[in-house]
Amino acid sequence: MHASMNSTTVFTLKNVPTELANAFRAACHLNGKRYREVLLECMTAYVKQVEERIKREGIPALKRSVSANN
Repeated sequence: MHASMNSTTVFTLKNVPTELANAFRAACHLNGKRYREVLLECMTAYVKQVEERIKREGIPALKRSVSANN
């Protein structure tokens, strides 16, 4: 069963160096943001960066599979 992430969901940063995970948690807390919100910001910025590279270099576009629930 897959539980959806909500505003109170706690998650573990698996296979992430402890020092980096702790710094990420502290940065989120300092900025008053939830982990999910920050991760979505980072993911969005990363995808935009890659899409710009795709346009510049003329390589095949990213294929996205986005469900209607997102």
